[in-house]
Amino acid sequence: MTTPTQPHTRIDNPPPRTHHTTPDTHPTSADRHLLTALFTAGLVTFAQIYAPQAALPHIAHDLHIPPGHTATIISAGTLGFAAGVIPWVHTHTRLGWRRSLTTALITGTTLNTLSILAPTLTVLLITRFTAGIALAAIPALALARTHNHLTAQNATQGAGVFVAGNAIGGVLGRLLTGVLAIHTTWQIGMLAVTLLSAAGTLVFLRHAPADDTTPNSSRTEHATLGSSRTAHTPPGSSRVPRSHATHPWVTALRSRAVRRLCTQGFLIMGVFVTVYSFVGFRLTQSPLHVSPTLVVWAFGLFALGGPVSLAASHRAARQGRVLVVAGASVLTACGLALTLIPHVAAVLTGLTLLTVGFFAGQSILTGWVQAAVPDARHHAAALYTIAYYAGGATIGWVAGILYTHEGWVGVIVVTALCTVTGFLLSLTMRHH
Repeated sequence: MTTPTQPHTRIDNPPPRTHHTTPDTHPTSADRHLLTALFTAGLVTFAQIYAPQAALPHIAHDLHIPPGHTATIISAGTLGFAAGVIPWVHTHTRLGWRRSLTTALITGTTLNTLSILAPTLTVLLITRFTAGIALAAIPALALARTHNHLTAQNATQGAGVFVAGNAIGGVLGRLLTGVLAIHTTWQIGMLAVTLLSAAGTLVFLRHAPADDTTPNSSRTEHATLGSSRTAHTPPGSSRVPRSHATHPWVTALRSRAVRRLCTQGFLIMGVFVTVYSFVGFRLTQSPLHVSPTLVVWAFGLFALGGPVSLAASHRAARQGRVLVVAGASVLTACGLALTLIPHVAAVLTGLTLLTVGFFAGQSILTGWVQAAVPDARHHAAALYTIAYYAGGATIGWVAGILYTHEGWVGVIVVTALCTVTGFLLSLTMRHH
């Protein structure tokens, strides 16, 4: 058998040596500017949305509002969040990413500043709702730029930085308003938050990349939010006619997994926001009579969000999402039960368990809904965001009605039913 003749290789001209290098995943200077902008936008937004929560008893007293109606102050902001997501997704292509977020931050901060002057609950709710619509651009659009401008690893870091800004902003807004409401007035507390937000907006403007100098324009970013499947058909493959293509919104809505996950988000957020909206009254009124200062610092439990979310992600990777989400519901249910015991330690322990359960479940559901429909992940995420904040508004409103007639027991009845429903729903997700 004859072997093929090997070609002669010249010794004085050897082939170039190939070096196997790994891409540099360290953030560049431009990346760090973007990460700073994301962190600041998240902090400013969530500081304003939840700032009144720790001062609700003071607002109720000042505006002569029944305690059962005060939850609507938080609900108005979160309902505005839910209402503003889709409009911002569709309108940001004309404004650009940077201009959209800048407009949202300036408008939201201005409206929240005006809410301080509200003479009645109705005026306060209107300003809070419109501010929520304005600030909805942040959760709707903030992370769209990371996937186009950062490596996969740094994009994940960008999401983590943004969530960290959300958590820190939520804690800072509540504590700042609550502490100042005790020693001065709730209006001064809210003013301090809006001044902080104005400063944060300037930081965002300093670090946010310009729309006309980035590698991918807002039109490219919008392609991930509004394009159909045919836009991603590889060259040479059979392209589905546009008239027969399924729009990503339809794809997301048709997914049973997405619908169930959105329901989960609706329930988990509703329980969390409702309990924290009324727990101040539970602690300060009979039979506990806790000092307002301790009530404000109870909101510091939000600091558990970061480590709990990280631990839940690791546990889900090893044991599955269903187990973590179902376990989060069990923790929440135990926490709700403990708050019925007329003892401060029991209520605070229950609040801790509920907080851990919320962050554990929420951290898994957020990623799960995008993985459920890869062809429409951004649209599924938008639907989840709408359901998430609508739950915070709706369940809080219903619980407020029951609180007026049944007190804290009424709040627990509503939130316990939601928690049990979420637990049973999580068990049906094992096939998704």
